[in-house]
Amino acid sequence: QEGIEQGKQEGIEQGKQEGIEQGKQEGIEQGEITMLRYMLEKRFKILPKWVDDKLNQANSLQLKIYLEKALNADSLEQVFGKNL
Repeated sequence: QEGIEQGKQEGIEQGKQEGIEQGKQEGIEQGEITMLRYMLEKRFKILPKWVDDKLNQANSLQLKIYLEKALNADSLEQVFGKNL
């Protein structure tokens, strides 16, 4: 009985830790989206809805790729690709 309770407690603690880590990662990605959106707005002014869609669907790696492309791009299409 004591082993079962200890196992439950360890499972709860592991679940909490995983939740914290997931929350941190989501917060980091949200910050990356915010900064990239800010940069794009400064560069290209008003952003169409499809840009928000692309940003919100992107993972952290894709956001970094968009950021690199945005540094030298002349258009939003050069950042996000032609097949929008």
